[in-house]
Amino acid sequence: ILGIGVSVPGPVEAETYTILAHPTFLNHKSLDLRSYLKEYDLPIFMANNADAACLHETWNGVAKEIPDMVYFMAGEGVGAGILIDGKLYGGKNKKAGEIGHTSVNIFGPRCVCGNQGCLEMYCNTEKILEKAREAAWFGESQFLHHLLTEKRVELKFHHIIEGAQKNDITCQSILKQLGQYISVGIINILNIFDPEVVVIGGEAALAKEFIEEPIRRGIEERFLYRDYITPHVHYSQWGDDIRLLGAASVVLDHFMAGELGRF
Repeated sequence: ILGIGVSVPGPVEAETYTILAHPTFLNHKSLDLRSYLKEYDLPIFMANNADAACLHETWNGVAKEIPDMVYFMAGEGVGAGILIDGKLYGGKNKKAGEIGHTSVNIFGPRCVCGNQGCLEMYCNTEKILEKAREAAWFGESQFLHHLLTEKRVELKFHHIIEGAQKNDITCQSILKQLGQYISVGIINILNIFDPEVVVIGGEAALAKEFIEEPIRRGIEERFLYRDYITPHVHYSQWGDDIRLLGAASVVLDHFMAGELGRF
């Protein structure tokens, strides 16, 4: 066993093995993992989930051996793992990649981070599910209405995909709009970082058949260098397994770099 890899949502201090308190984690305090993991006497490496997923995609995914890429994660949260010259880019304070907290509407709803109209307010799965529940209660989607009121099912993101596959127009519309918002985030990434590849991951990637077209169209219409560059956008194929695979890749990345620090 080379070590223990930890992949967590939100910001981390890898050097001190701490998951940092963050406005998006309600009632959450900084958590020092040493007290939980020191008994194993193994090297411990940690990263936020977008960075960890980014590493796995470059080790053994759709961006294998590509040195300049961005992993765009849209699920419970929205964030990005950024790889430049084969190395994760964290910025001066190791907090880069918070694409979900860039504003796409300065007059939009207030995010818990304090900003207004954050991208995450429009394309994290909980916000998507809020739209789905509303559509179900008001009968705008017969498929979702049946699940919620007759089968008493707690709606999940995969139910929206299932409804869209069964030609429920409302479910298709919800996912189309999701794709449109994701395209805004990807265009920002393309304009700022100019990566060779962008990989879309998280639960959103499961809806590829419905979000791919609005994302492609958005890029074709609004990407600054659309007349000269055709961006490469791929979709992660790992589903929920990316969390564990990403954690393992964090260990592998440090191992290959010869970094095996202990407590």
